[in-house]
Amino acid sequence: MQDPWPMVGRDKEIDKFKKALLQPGCQAFLVTGAPGVGRTRLADECLLWAAGDGRPVARAIATRETASLPLGALAHLLALPPAGIRTGAVTDTAILSDAIGLFSRAREALGPRRGNQRLVLFVDDLNLLDAVSLALLGQLMEAGDIFLLATFPTSEPLPDVLHRMWTADRAVWVELSSLTGRDAKVLLTLALGSPVTADTAAALWSVSRGNVLYLRELVLGAMESGALGSHEGVWRLGCEPLPTSRLQELVADRIRTLDPPAQAVLEHLAVCGPAGASALTALAPVEVLERLERSGLVQVRADGRRRPVALAHPLYAQAIRDGLPQLTVDRILGAQIAQVSELGARRLDDTVKMAIWQLEGGGQADPDLLVRAARLSRSANDFPRVERLARAALTTAGPELAVEAATLLGEALGHLGRIGEAEEVFALTDGARAADGGGQPVAPLRALNLTWGSEHPDQALAVIDRARHVLEGQLADELDAVSSLVLTLSHRPREAYHALAAERDGFTAPPSRIGSLARVAVLAALGRTREAVDASDATPETGSPNAGLDLGVHPVFHVYARVMALYSAGLLTEAISTAERGLEQAIMDNVVTTHAAFSTLLGRCHLTAGRPRTAIRWFRETAAIARTHGLTEQLRLAYAGLAMAHAFLGDAQASRDAVFDMGPLDEAAERQGLPPQAYAWHLAVNGERKQAIDRLLAASADVEARGELVLYSTLLHDVARLGEPERVADRLAELAGAVDSPMVTARAWYAAGSARLDPVVLDRACTEFGSLGAWLYAAEAAAQAQRHSAGTRERAARAVRITGLLRRCESARTPALLGVHTPAPLSLRERDVCLLAAQGLSSREIAARLVLSVRTVDNYLQRAYAKLGISRRGQLTEALELDPGSETAGVRADIRPDRA
Repeated sequence: MQDPWPMVGRDKEIDKFKKALLQPGCQAFLVTGAPGVGRTRLADECLLWAAGDGRPVARAIATRETASLPLGALAHLLALPPAGIRTGAVTDTAILSDAIGLFSRAREALGPRRGNQRLVLFVDDLNLLDAVSLALLGQLMEAGDIFLLATFPTSEPLPDVLHRMWTADRAVWVELSSLTGRDAKVLLTLALGSPVTADTAAALWSVSRGNVLYLRELVLGAMESGALGSHEGVWRLGCEPLPTSRLQELVADRIRTLDPPAQAVLEHLAVCGPAGASALTALAPVEVLERLERSGLVQVRADGRRRPVALAHPLYAQAIRDGLPQLTVDRILGAQIAQVSELGARRLDDTVKMAIWQLEGGGQADPDLLVRAARLSRSANDFPRVERLARAALTTAGPELAVEAATLLGEALGHLGRIGEAEEVFALTDGARAADGGGQPVAPLRALNLTWGSEHPDQALAVIDRARHVLEGQLADELDAVSSLVLTLSHRPREAYHALAAERDGFTAPPSRIGSLARVAVLAALGRTREAVDASDATPETGSPNAGLDLGVHPVFHVYARVMALYSAGLLTEAISTAERGLEQAIMDNVVTTHAAFSTLLGRCHLTAGRPRTAIRWFRETAAIARTHGLTEQLRLAYAGLAMAHAFLGDAQASRDAVFDMGPLDEAAERQGLPPQAYAWHLAVNGERKQAIDRLLAASADVEARGELVLYSTLLHDVARLGEPERVADRLAELAGAVDSPMVTARAWYAAGSARLDPVVLDRACTEFGSLGAWLYAAEAAAQAQRHSAGTRERAARAVRITGLLRRCESARTPALLGVHTPAPLSLRERDVCLLAAQGLSSREIAARLVLSVRTVDNYLQRAYAKLGISRRGQLTEALELDPGSETAGVRADIRPDRA
């Protein structure tokens, strides 16, 4: 871990300091903020900049000990004791009586330090300076001898001398706030040396609230305990971060000096959570509450017409509660339960609070109350709490209540990514409801759980079929929608379409969340992207009258469906921003299955946009989430995405490793589409372009038969990108007429232009790809147009365009781009041979791989050397502009996933 942590999110403040220091009339720069936000760290950076700018600098640290000693914090700078001021009996009054002499001697002492410039003096914790020091600093600033850089806490008043300067515009005052979630994530990535998963960044920010000191202590504690570790190249928390003993002591320092009434208020808030001010006045007078608010220990938050009082920071509650004996906690909870019960528990959130208090108070919890609280928590998307309440209810509830508790528990476990546990609960609950014939069927929830979390969609469809038999025609529309969604998510959209269309006048869906979700997903896969995007706009916010069937359809699923529709249409920028918002919601609500799905989709979006390094970051996150939760399909997709992204960077070894981790290309992998595509790109980057094309064509036939037409266009486009556009141009042209995706249309133009050697059509494809944000595709189209340009001027103009496009592509170097800046383009076979030679293969090994003679290989290499302007193999990597970080040397074994 980097030490010290880098500075993040303070650029505006540092710019203000620079402007203030350069302004002749400005005499001070004042930094204030709550403890731990980084006041000293910012001032250190400012002082470092001033020193680097050639200015004299010095520092002084005020403490509680020096506060009672005149000039104690400045003594090391002034060197006064030998000639004038003595420690001990000398009083403030005596020193002030000789203010002129003190000022003169101070100027004399600072003269050698500052030369003919103002000394930039940093005073940390200015509020702890004694009165003499403050007066002296004011004189030195007025005289132009020093520029004061000072920190002090928000809770302390600004000294009069500086307040006058600030009001007269001779001082700049900045108040530091805590880091935003985005800045905290950047800081964590820089400090740890590699990315953190989105849920880890969110968890650490939620507990620290962006306080840099608290954030650092949480990270150190999580690393020491093993809770924070590196998985799949990203950092991820395995459990909730806990504060270290040092952090608890820092928090305890703020509260240990309070009087008993204030302590009682804080203890009540730590144990019971936010409370109304009127309820707290039973513990302490209003003046105590006001004092706690001014000190920053509590906050009054608006909640409609209510003004609940809460602890100002989550760590305060944990630190206070950890310091309380259990009997004290039980007493506080008992009193609170009695008070709320006496008032009738009228508010909606009283039900959840009472249930939690009963559990934490060690008493007997009412099972009916627990189930009602679990139901309310599910409506609020608080699935960890649903699990806790539902589990507790199962231990004491009667048979009918236990079935509902188990249903809520199964749904919560599924959302939390514990698919196997959820299936066990659903299997028992489904059987119980089938036996008595009552209540809402569990089958839809169970089927969705099986679909999201496993690679056995046939089991999910069997569950739906059994439900149809048991219900004898009831809820047929909703069950059809569930079946259609299961089929689409298992890569069978044509069957999914017929599952809904066969029973209706045209392709419609039941007016429920699950029906809308099924319709958007099917339309997106089939390439009816305008309808899909429009349908995603019209997603119902509430469920159908049969609301029980909507239990498993979290609202974030509809965001995911919209991203699928946008991605299928090629609207990459909007797809990425929508996916990022959906991911934030999934993390906030602990919907782990969609967290993995969103990170996979973000990886695919960035890969299509031509940002392979960003895609690698997202696919690694998917792998970390999927491995932790046993999401086998998502894990395979993650490695497939990594294989493709590394191939786009020209990193043959990394692509090869990811393919090996991806596992065999069995029926389930082939059905996903991305794994066979990734394997083809692995072959291509390892110089086996012909085999790669054959693999893509074989996969495309299966994909087309299932109706995944947008994915079908992707595979055909890859064939054209790898050098055989004539084999797919007609099919892509026909497909572009059958679907309405602009991305498919651009792919058809690329194939047509490449097959006809027509730079005008390729320019059109380039423009369309660029308008969609597919910068790598656009660069490849421009490269092909350049190759087929007749004149030198046209080639030069297109070379400039290619250079601009490649700046957006994070060093991507696909086969279509190799040798793009050479005077004469490389042929396909020359590219194949050069790729293998750049990986360290000998001419004999290349000849065996490509079924050529050694002499033919050497001839191809000599012609390529002439075009590239080089003379030996060692120069190929640089000449082909391959990823300089690629580790491709020594590739020999022919490891194939279907043989692994």
